[in-house]
This record gives sequence, structure tokens and C-alpha cells, in this order.
Amino acid sequence: TTLTAKLKGSLSARVLEAIGAASRKMEELGMDSSTVMLTDVGSQIDAVVAKAEEAAKAEKKHLHAWSTCGGERVMMWTPAVLLCEVCEYVIADLQGKMATASIEADEIAAALKAAAMHINNVHYVLCAEAGERRESSNDGTGHAVRDKGRHGEKLENFTEMPEATECSLLMVEVASLRLYTTSTYTLINGPLRSSGSKTVAELKASPHPLAVTTHYITNGLKKMRALNFRTFTKASQGKDSIIDEADAPPASSPTGAAGATASATAGDMAGGMAGGMAG
Repeated sequence: TTLTAKLKGSLSARVLEAIGAASRKMEELGMDSSTVMLTDVGSQIDAVVAKAEEAAKAEKKHLHAWSTCGGERVMMWTPAVLLCEVCEYVIADLQGKMATASIEADEIAAALKAAAMHINNVHYVLCAEAGERRESSNDGTGHAVRDKGRHGEKLENFTEMPEATECSLLMVEVASLRLYTTSTYTLINGPLRSSGSKTVAELKASPHPLAVTTHYITNGLKKMRALNFRTFTKASQGKDSIIDEADAPPASSPTGAAGATASATAGDMAGGMAGGMAG
């Protein structure tokens, strides 16, 4: 059996149920819920699940065995774990907001907008064609061009890039790294930064909400940094001086999305993302 078959319809239904409850609460608090654009959320979730289902039927190399809460072993197209974790986070976050007695309408609106944004990011990385788009920068202080220089590449194309194949990046690692360069990076960094003040018992009781995605980001970064090290070492052989910019690897990188441009090298991407996670 496949996990995607079990998720078909049910995952989007659960997310939409949480969104509906939050929207009704907004109305009760006097704010028009139609101000939050959520029309594509369900269809985007279903599109990812449909792609995962087709991938599970067509190939084996990107499948992974997962254990459900009931202990059943199922197979899933591994990149779909990004959708599962983000959706579970969205549901938990909205339910948590609803359980807060002093919640304000604008706080619910912000949570709904964030939910739509994160699901849109996952859909874009897993299903959509890459293309340039001007949008707000991740720090909210300006604008950036998402996927600058891209022309319709899909996740499969990024996975087949020489930079990805040379360091043996899995498709799920490429997807996780690309998701991390979008505004969804906050779901990765936030729990990591707050974990420093928690005890081991507290960490076990409240694991990272995107634990598997974070695992694949970490693995992908290690592979990219190893490739970058080998590239720079080879370029510096026979030289007495420190490596300069001219020795950098080719500019194309399989991972750059909203937060990085096509001009970033694999080393820049790995170093920058590693710094973000460590921070």
C-alpha cells in the first residue's frame, strides 16, 4: 500500500477543516475572512499527493518505507514528506491559535496567510515549473527575484543537474534545500534556535515539527559542502596564494529558489544555509 493513497483527499480535508474553523473565528471577532486568499490551498495539496501517487507507481528509486502511527509499513514518494510535515504544522498551529482564549482576529489572519504561503511553497518546489517572480524578500525589508534565470525547470530537472548528481543528492534532499530557500525557512530555523534553551526531556517531548525535512536539509548540505571542498581543493593545486573568486565552482546550483538566485554557487548555497541553520 502507499501512504499517498491514504492521504488522498484526507490531508487537504483536514487542512481545510482547520482553515475553516479559523476563518469562522475571524468572522466572530469582527474581521472579514475573505481578506485572506486561501482558494488554492486544497488543490495545491491534492496536486502534490497526486504527483506522489503517480511517482509511487512509476519508479522505485525515490520511494521510502514509512511507519504510520498504527505501526503499518507503507511506501511513499519521499519528497511528499515535505507536504506532510508542513500540513501537520499548519493544522497544529491553527488549532493552537484557536485554543488561545485571548486570540485576536489579526493574529488568526496572520496564521492563515502563513499557512497558505507555506503550502504554496511546498507545491511550487514539488510540482511547479521554476520561473522568475518578484516578491517580498525573506527579511521583509525589500524585494527579491525568485528563481532568477530559471526557465521552467522542475524538481526532476534540478535533481539531474551535474552539481546534484556529482554529490549524489537525493531528490528529497534537493526538494528540502529548495524549500529552505523560500520563506518557509522560518519553520526550520525557529525551532532550532529555541532548542538551545530546552532540556533533553523537553526536546524529546516536543520534537522539531519538520524533523524529517530538516534531516534531509542537513544531509544535502553536507554533500554540497563536500563537493565544494573538493572543487576548491582541485582548483588550488599548484598555487601558493589563497583561492580567489575566479576559482569558484560553476554558478548553476540545483537548490536556489526564493531566497537565492541562479548566480549562487553550490558553495555559497551550502555555506549560507549552514550558517542560517547554525544561527
